[in-house]
This record gives sequence, structure tokens and C-alpha cells, in this order.
Amino acid sequence: MSGRFSVNNPRAIQQAVLAGQGIVIMPLWLMDGIIKKGEVEVILDKYVSTPLEIYVIYPDQGFVPAKVRCIIDSFEQSLIEVKIL
Repeated sequence: MSGRFSVNNPRAIQQAVLAGQGIVIMPLWLMDGIIKKGEVEVILDKYVSTPLEIYVIYPDQGFVPAKVRCIIDSFEQSLIEVKIL
């Protein structure tokens, strides 16, 4: 795809869509708030992008420190809540 607008910031993309600059392909969870408010609508819901694999990488120290495990668990729970996992 090509166009006159390119950005890698989700908030800037939302603002462009709200300003009527065009359509966007983004994860629904990033647009959920403005979709629920009725500010935008899903028009290509039959088209689904390829799922991405997500990895957590940390140094191998023979054990996982409690704070690292906590962050990993929190991240995993967040992804489950937004229906990515």
C-alpha cells in the first residue's frame, strides 16, 4: 500500500482516522475505545492479518527473578484480556 501519510504511533493513527484522512489496518484492541464510542466503524472485518508471535527474552541465570516473573505474568494477562493470546 502507499499513501501520503506514514506514521508509527498508534495515537497519531487514531487522530488521522478521526480527522477523516482515510482507513487503517490496526489491531482492534488499539482502536477499541473509539469503536465503542461510535467514532469509527469496522469496515473490513472479514480481512484478518497474520498473527504475530510474541517472545519475552531475558538472560539465562538458572532461575527467573520474582520481579521478572511478575512482569512476564502481567504482560501475558494483558494480552489475554485484549484477546491476543
